Amino acid sequence: MPVQGSVDFRNSTEPVGIGYNEFSYGLGFPFPFPTDNTEAICYRPSNGSVVINPMFNYLHSWNGSSYSSLNYTNSRSRGLAEDSQNRLWSLGENAGLSYYSDANQTWTPVTFLGTGNGLKKDPTLPGTVWACSSYEVLRTDGNANYSKVVDDFQELDPQSDVLTSIVPAANGISWVGSNKGLFKLDAANNTYQFFSPSNSAIPGENITPLAYSPDGILWFTNFLSIDTTRIGLCWFDGTQFGILPVESGGLPHAQIPDMEVKEVPNGYELWMSCLSRGIAVLNVITTPVGITQSPIPEPVIFFKNYPNPLTSITTLSFSLNDEGIISLAIFDISGRVVRDLITTFVKSGISHADWDGCDNQGNRVGSGIYTCRLRQGNYSKSILILVQ
Repeated sequence: MPVQGSVDFRNSTEPVGIGYNEFSYGLGFPFPFPTDNTEAICYRPSNGSVVINPMFNYLHSWNGSSYSSLNYTNSRSRGLAEDSQNRLWSLGENAGLSYYSDANQTWTPVTFLGTGNGLKKDPTLPGTVWACSSYEVLRTDGNANYSKVVDDFQELDPQSDVLTSIVPAANGISWVGSNKGLFKLDAANNTYQFFSPSNSAIPGENITPLAYSPDGILWFTNFLSIDTTRIGLCWFDGTQFGILPVESGGLPHAQIPDMEVKEVPNGYELWMSCLSRGIAVLNVITTPVGITQSPIPEPVIFFKNYPNPLTSITTLSFSLNDEGIISLAIFDISGRVVRDLITTFVKSGISHADWDGCDNQGNRVGSGIYTCRLRQGNYSKSILILVQ
């Protein structure tokens, strides 16, 4: 078992965040598109925007207060990613892989076969992404391509077998799932390995790779495999396979379309979207067995504000473990400081501060999303505030 220490699943049942919907029913905020669904979403670190695909309504960029069209030619996107050169890529519904030029506001198509299943940034090669359809796996920067199709895998029947998803690792390695097993591709050497129940201890044959964690473990699900008594969240550390089955009572559902890795002290968390069952979080502790570490409490016990959204004023409430000098500052979506609220000495326990929605010059800020950062020494914690 690759997970050292304690491991636990927990379900997130408390609603968080802000809802945007065509029909808000008084519970959210207006959505300027005639649909309830958003099929693809991507945060762009290069400019702080969020790109979304409202179902059948093309691609739009959101800067926190307004939407703008990206002139995308397909009404649907099956995946979005920003590469290391800050180019936005989209995987169309039907073989529509392309990347976007912010300067020219145009899309450049890249030849790709099949219905899109997944799109990921390559962690090593600059300006490169991996795309996966049911028929092809493609590593590309728009010019140089590494491609494998179902016909290239002798273990698959091109008349009936399909690829499922892709998870890139460093140095040209990528993990690709199929309905017959798991492939480890090596683009640098143009080789691959195949793992199936006939040649390994992999728990199932219908494999969907989900994430590659910082400790070098591939996480995948085997939903729809033949042996339904061994369905769950699976892992492979390069030598050993394992499974956390649904039957254990922790994982709410093995049908997981997406997973994100969040690094935390002493390990990491796997955040999973479990179809029809909400969100599950797996906490993986990687501290070596036999080494005892005293837990170090975070300086900030909690940090929140009310009301949110802000219409006239919002109260920031926080609680500290230890007394000390703290600062509170408001930033806009581009990271620019718009208001230095306080820098003062506070005692441990609960404290409060108010923000009236004005900048350092006393002018009312525009509507949109702002970040409030609390800093104490080298530690900082941030929350989002919606201004209307």
